[in-house]
Amino acid sequence: MEPEFDFNNKQSYMQPLSEEFIERNSVIQRWCGVFKYQKISPEFRTRHNLELPENNWLYADKETKRKTIAKYDLYKFDGDYVIAFKGIRSDGYSHFNFQYHYELGGIYEAHADHNLHEKDSFGLSAWTEKKAREYCDQKIIKVKIHLDDVAALVHDGGKIRCKRFEVIEEL
Repeated sequence: MEPEFDFNNKQSYMQPLSEEFIERNSVIQRWCGVFKYQKISPEFRTRHNLELPENNWLYADKETKRKTIAKYDLYKFDGDYVIAFKGIRSDGYSHFNFQYHYELGGIYEAHADHNLHEKDSFGLSAWTEKKAREYCDQKIIKVKIHLDDVAALVHDGGKIRCKRFEVIEEL
């Protein structure tokens, strides 16, 4: 199935795109928009003479992410998982929209922006407990995020943007 795509709309580049789709549309698409938001195989990058994007964790390994997150001393680790928090509405829905209804034990996934300079962008978000309460204090959930699923650390380390997390506790 082909994704809905408008080559002049930044939002279109923020959805997952296959390498086949990108290559098929390479004449009319904006390469820079694609590589900011899409993880491309080494073969594809070599074939098109493309460099890795800067200030972007699309290709960062989990140890790079672990060291950067640990440097801020704001989160606890459980093996390869980061423990963080999310403020949600009392009915379990996201404070931002009704896309997700968070439940204990639930696993949630989203395409996420890996650009480190984009403070508020697409993807799932989790915070320090203090920042989660500032965002929405109706209900606080504790989540665990595998380091491979961390997309970016923003807001001076206070916010983790990620592709996937699991709700492990309601506070």
